[in-house]
Amino acid sequence: MRFAQKVVIITGGSKGIGAGCARIFCQEGGLVVICARREQEGTALAAELTRQGPGQCIFIGADVSQPEEILELIEETVRRFGRLDCLNGVRINAVCPAGVDTPLLHEWAATLDNPEEAIDMVHRLHKLGRMATSEEIGRVCLFLASEENSFITGQDIHVEGGATLDY
Repeated sequence: MRFAQKVVIITGGSKGIGAGCARIFCQEGGLVVICARREQEGTALAAELTRQGPGQCIFIGADVSQPEEILELIEETVRRFGRLDCLNGVRINAVCPAGVDTPLLHEWAATLDNPEEAIDMVHRLHKLGRMATSEEIGRVCLFLASEENSFITGQDIHVEGGATLDY
């Protein structure tokens, strides 16, 4: 397990890409704090991921647009787990996903005249012929946060299935 007993906070973790990241970090043994504004969804996901293991997952509600709530989130994480590992030695990389199959994408498609055609179009935009899963984005985030990544710094990591190759 690549993240065994390491503490990580995942903001926006109750659904979509954040939920995929939480799932991957928990599968790799992490002690995961899901942070989001949607308490019901976050609590349910934390319970599900803890049941599946091998890591543990808790939910702490916070609005990260509010600086005081960020401080409370960090303090509560440290109170519960004794530390926060994922910020140690931060190398300031950015994951740049495109065309990820998330609930938000489906909500957008539902506002259009032909939602199925819109989803199919997004699939076709990628050279790989499909959208990414949130878990695929989570695996990139896990790698960047892990000790396996010791020398990548200041980079934008494009995870987009070849969607931008023709631009």
